[in-house]
Amino acid sequence: MARLLEALTEGGSRMKRTPLQMATGVNYTVFSRYLSWMALRGLVDVSSEPDGASWVTLTPRGAAAYRYLREGIDRLVGAT
Repeated sequence: MARLLEALTEGGSRMKRTPLQMATGVNYTVFSRYLSWMALRGLVDVSSEPDGASWVTLTPRGAAAYRYLREGIDRLVGAT
C-alpha cells in the first residue's frame, strides 16, 4: 500500500494503471488486490477512458494516508 501511495505522490497524483504497477515492483495479482482494497476505502480513484486506458488518481484521503505512513516511518527509523 505504501509503495502505491508513494508512486502516486511522486508521479503527480495520477498515473496509468500499468506504469503504476511497474513502479511499485509488485506482481499484477498483488497490485490488483491492493488497488481494489484502496479504492474501496477512498484512498484512490480508478477510472477508465473510452480508449480502454485505466487511470489511478490519488484522493485527498490517500494523500493524507501517505503523509501519515511517511511520518510514522520517519519516527521509527529516522528521517530519510
